[in-house]
Amino acid sequence: MNQLRLFGVERLGREGWEAAAAAAGVPGGPFHVGETYPDEWMFALVMQASRASGLPVAVVLEEFGAFVAPALLRVYEPLVDPAWRTLDVLEHTERAIHTAVRARMPGAAPPALASRRVADDQVEIDYRSARRLCWVAKGIARGLAAGFGERIEIEEPECMHRGGERCLLRFRWLGRVEPGEGGAVGEAAIAGGVGSVRDGADGVELGDSDEVADVDAGAASGDPSDFWSGGA
Repeated sequence: MNQLRLFGVERLGREGWEAAAAAAGVPGGPFHVGETYPDEWMFALVMQASRASGLPVAVVLEEFGAFVAPALLRVYEPLVDPAWRTLDVLEHTERAIHTAVRARMPGAAPPALASRRVADDQVEIDYRSARRLCWVAKGIARGLAAGFGERIEIEEPECMHRGGERCLLRFRWLGRVEPGEGGAVGEAAIAGGVGSVRDGADGVELGDSDEVADVDAGAASGDPSDFWSGGA
């Protein structure tokens, strides 16, 4: 929740965030690391952030995923091979990170991901979760790419929000971001990123677990690690 608050303050300003929290009828913070907060609070805050910014909920969630990615890398740095880059982290999230989270954090239930290296430049992830938050998963991938100074393309030929039984996420490496290539690395690093979720996303409403995907790990705590450890 604290990461969500930081994200909201950055995007809306402190007054804007506090107004969104008031409209949602939930506290706007501070939130404490290690404390657990109701999922409904996050859903309500995201909904109000969407209304305040004029962006679809899907776009807000994907942007949030990109925002929280650096914190996730800091928390799980001991589990990440220094030689890994974007596709490597995505390929090994289940084995190297989710498995460790389950062993070290009793009660943690990150969604099981089936990932495979389709080619040297492509990773495919089979994502299934009752909470269905594939948008945040895509955002985290965007954030990883930005942090590593790489360009990736994201495709989702199957999605639970379009009636599929799973979200099939395909990530393709397009190369390094060259110096001076279009503004900030975070904006230059993505092909098929935020814009790809705009179509068909405007009608999405948050409010129950059927309409919000899964922060690919937990939506309720102030600890960034919860985004790789929460319920599925």
